[in-house]
Amino acid sequence: MTLADFSLSGRTALVTGGGTGLGNEFATALAEQGARLILVGRTAETLAAAVAALPGSGHSWVAGDLTGDALYESLAPHVAAGIDILVNNAGGDPRKDNWLHQSPDDLRHTLDLNLVAPWRLAQLVAPGMCERGWGRIVNIASVYGVLAQNPDNGQPGLDAGAYTVAKHGLTGLTRFLAARLGANGVTANTISPGMFPSNQDDPALADKPSKQLDPVLLERLQAGAAVKRTGRRGDLAGAIVFLASPSGSFVTGQNLVIDGGWSVW
Repeated sequence: MTLADFSLSGRTALVTGGGTGLGNEFATALAEQGARLILVGRTAETLAAAVAALPGSGHSWVAGDLTGDALYESLAPHVAAGIDILVNNAGGDPRKDNWLHQSPDDLRHTLDLNLVAPWRLAQLVAPGMCERGWGRIVNIASVYGVLAQNPDNGQPGLDAGAYTVAKHGLTGLTRFLAARLGANGVTANTISPGMFPSNQDDPALADKPSKQLDPVLLERLQAGAAVKRTGRRGDLAGAIVFLASPSGSFVTGQNLVIDGGWSVW
């Protein structure tokens, strides 16, 4: 095993939600290993600033809504040029009222962002990966794709019902893709982060808890992890490089849970 086994020189990676937060951490880690990045997100200004800050050169961005159709048409030239690594990171829980009060449209919206969009992007890039005989698909799920939310670990009146359903579905999509694409040199894996409530967008504050998080809840989240802290910037970088690199060629259909031991109990 040498450092060359982790090199991504000459590879092109598309990262959704790559302008901020965990997506930006994934993008930066891949760029540091030599990959050329295509960042996808909603806000052009944020994406432009993120691209400018990435190590290396030749990076680009595409702004649009993953739950619509126009963005996928905008990605066509990049797909034609060849995408070697797809990181389906964009997601979230935008409609997290108590599950009894969520409408079918609320559920559909969460599924569109967290599950349907990764499905559509995989449909776009997988044929080219298979034709070239090399590809990496990494879906970013959540510890809530493995477990259900403890009601005591949420904000009053809110829950992660739709989000939990969507992330469980995403791990299923990973296994399906692994089974279908493996014979063509394409791997598909999931990374499931635990609690990452830190200030991901500001490296200077990355080790400090988010000001938006209730201190009592933060303490509870920290206590729930075996390592007694929440996630911070840098904790996911090694995992994405490993799964995206040549060294990960014999790993597929797996879900790597990175939660500081949250799920070990």
